[in-house]
Amino acid sequence: MFFLGVNRLEQPIKNITFDYTLGVDTGDGVEYVLEKERVELPEPFAGTIQPGHAIPFTVPVTPEGAEILQSITEENKVVKLENADFELEN
Repeated sequence: MFFLGVNRLEQPIKNITFDYTLGVDTGDGVEYVLEKERVELPEPFAGTIQPGHAIPFTVPVTPEGAEILQSITEENKVVKLENADFELEN
């Protein structure tokens, strides 16, 4: 999956990490495309992201996850971003 992270803060940020969950609520539980997938954008890879700027990044999805992704709608989607951390550039 392709994502675009945008720095909406007033200071530059670096060393971004978070856990990302994406799934479908089936009514009998959740089928996951990604479950608490750790995303790490360290400064050597992503650099320092200035205010108003963005960084593209990808997260791998299994073939099974890609099938589940096809059934996501606004009504059944489950999205969580947890354990987010970053450093402010001085």
